[in-house]
Amino acid sequence: YPAARCAFCPAYVDSVTKNMDEHKRRWINSYDSSIHYTDYVLSQIICRLKKVERPAFLLYVSDHGETPMRGLMRIEGDPDLWELPMFVWLSRSYRLTEHDVVRKLNCARDRALQLDQLFHGLMEMAFVVADDEAFDERLSFLSDEFKPRSSRVCVGVNGVYNWTGH
Repeated sequence: YPAARCAFCPAYVDSVTKNMDEHKRRWINSYDSSIHYTDYVLSQIICRLKKVERPAFLLYVSDHGETPMRGLMRIEGDPDLWELPMFVWLSRSYRLTEHDVVRKLNCARDRALQLDQLFHGLMEMAFVVADDEAFDERLSFLSDEFKPRSSRVCVGVNGVYNWTGH
């Protein structure tokens, strides 16, 4: 984030950081400032999309999960790194014209999925179909037949970690 967008100065102390050493406090404040700046950027994108005169959507997925309260950026094999924040924003025009997709999104709200499982759902949301015969609706996270994988694999610096869970 740009220095001018630093929301939490390195020395900022609140109820979360009051008992932390200076290094950890700086790290938490920097992380929180980065999230604050990301929120700003996303709000600017949404403001621009609101001006578009046709159906539009924004799908945001964080690049990775974090466990900031543990004091480390990444702990290899930590499930928190695989539970990524994600949201979908729909323009008013999209919500008014694409009732079926809106219904499917609402039904899929609590589904666990992996990033490599986004493709078919995004294609469906964007109404892009290259070949009707090649499109398998079951691969779309919007489909009632979609089956998320329960086993997740992370390739870490020191090997491969399997994690099963939600």
